[in-house]
Amino acid sequence: MDKNNSFDEILRLYAPSFSKNSKDMQITEAKETFKRLDFKETLRQKILDYISDYGSFNFSKQEKQSGDEIEFYSRPLRFCNPYLDEFGERVAFIGGYRNCSCSLCGRQTTFFIEAFYMNSAGLIINQNQLPIADNLDEFWNYIIEKEYDFHPIISDAVYNLLRQAGWYEGRQIDIDPLLEESMEDDVFPTDIQLAFIREFGGIRGTDLNNMGFLIGNTREDRCYANIAKQALLTEEKRMMNSYGADTLCVGYCNDGEDQIWLTPYGQIIVRQKIVGRNFIEALNCIIGY
Repeated sequence: MDKNNSFDEILRLYAPSFSKNSKDMQITEAKETFKRLDFKETLRQKILDYISDYGSFNFSKQEKQSGDEIEFYSRPLRFCNPYLDEFGERVAFIGGYRNCSCSLCGRQTTFFIEAFYMNSAGLIINQNQLPIADNLDEFWNYIIEKEYDFHPIISDAVYNLLRQAGWYEGRQIDIDPLLEESMEDDVFPTDIQLAFIREFGGIRGTDLNNMGFLIGNTREDRCYANIAKQALLTEEKRMMNSYGADTLCVGYCNDGEDQIWLTPYGQIIVRQKIVGRNFIEALNCIIGY
């Protein structure tokens, strides 16, 4: 395939969403970045050509083997652009793949499953400095064909934070007060929602960034601690529309700036995005990294 046909296949398969900023605006932003970072002239031109041809975009892709939904982000220069002694130059970030178990905070090392960089020769490597493609034609084919089944390694620091907050393996708290509240509100939590609250309800602590989090086990704790009621009601309306009327607010993170929601199917939602492929991975996203 030539360059256009390779990228046309991405357009056909995944229907990417492109940045609202024009390519001219993106080129201007890139040139401002060039004033701050010491890229070789040949790489600067390659990045400008990349933006002119493709710009910033993202698309979702469902993996055939794992069934996981992953997302590719093309954001030239937007994340870390490291200097690599092996190449004797600073390389340019061009994009990366992530899934719901990657970090929320945007740290380069945990935000992507695999991140991609270009050097002045047009070689594309990943975050481990492994060669991925000699040119963009090969790169687009790699993007189409690559499969991931990513589960993060949960660090001891995250388990320690959970234990300090009151969690332990096999934890099962009394949730009768929650059931009584639910009956009064004509809310009927599913078994998986009840299982989550039995295990994690009532834990309170700080995350690795020293920001407070809470998983509540009463209506007051779950919904209104450190959260403006009007803000919660606005968020609740969005959540109901996106994930169904039985989605529950089960706590907060980031000192109350973000609410934690739980769908009837056990999906944890923060900032209207699913986080984690299971409960522990979700909490790793919320309090870890």
